[in-house]
Amino acid sequence: MSQLEAQLQQHFGFQEFRPGQKALIQSVLDGHDTLGILPTGSGKSLCYQLPTLISNKPSLIVEPLIALMNDQVGRLQAAGEKRVIALSAQMPPVAFTQILKRLASYHYIFVSPEILQRVDVLMALKRLALGLFVVDEAHCISQWGPDFRPAYLQLGQVRQQLQADAILALTATAPEPVRRDIVQHLSMQSPAILAGSVDRPNIFLGVETGLTDKEKALRLDQLLHEVVGPTIIYSATRAACETLAIRLQKAGHAAAFYHAGLDRHQRDLIQRQFQSDQLQIICATSAFGMGIDKANVRFVVHTYVPESLEAYYQAIGRAGRDGKQSLAALL
Repeated sequence: MSQLEAQLQQHFGFQEFRPGQKALIQSVLDGHDTLGILPTGSGKSLCYQLPTLISNKPSLIVEPLIALMNDQVGRLQAAGEKRVIALSAQMPPVAFTQILKRLASYHYIFVSPEILQRVDVLMALKRLALGLFVVDEAHCISQWGPDFRPAYLQLGQVRQQLQADAILALTATAPEPVRRDIVQHLSMQSPAILAGSVDRPNIFLGVETGLTDKEKALRLDQLLHEVVGPTIIYSATRAACETLAIRLQKAGHAAAFYHAGLDRHQRDLIQRQFQSDQLQIICATSAFGMGIDKANVRFVVHTYVPESLEAYYQAIGRAGRDGKQSLAALL
């Protein structure tokens, strides 16, 4: 057993690494800027959690969604880690200021790109000896940065100001142009680019073409009868999500719709109900995506063709995170 495996067992209770994890962890421990491309459900978060524990230095983790931050904070706290915080503009100002004053007491600091534009946040972070500057879901730099989240394009400058030992960018989908964007906008220096297989062998992919709307509805009903387990159905529009959810509710399914038109409290409630199995089917737009990490999703359906192969891969990656057989259908 190597030293890294011993540390893995000591801190997390795992006997061995998943494919790709060990090389990524060793790279950042050696101080290299690293881009890790691992399939959905492959345990990317371990690739910064273990180095943080080994180095005993705080890590700054940039997430695209508050839901992702809260999920990671909850998982770390459930594992017994108390030195974890998510900095959010939703915090009361007094509480936010108090947290900044004691930021050195935290080992895992989760932020959005936008919060790093605040001078008070940068000043507090500069006082820390950061080990890792982590950008999770790093494809968002290319996907969102040029249009409606320009703070993503400033992360390289922020990283240089904070002088972390190394930067780690993590994603499941990064074709060559996206890789170039990530490396450029994060100001990565001679980065190690470590890419694993994108294959998820436990997810069966099914495509059925040429169906009319009526045939599509009938086929969906048939599949929902055959495939038992938590299900996400993606539709192209908010109206389509709502119409489908209402139809499924009338048919006796524990279903709800989810899209960006709902307020934050409604979205949070639906996510909690889905996570706790109170809801079995979510009819959603692409807004229901990266923030969802439910291990036993058995069925992901697209009732339309997604805008890109990368978006499709990200969406079907919600299925089968526990390694069990699951189905992704494109109707």
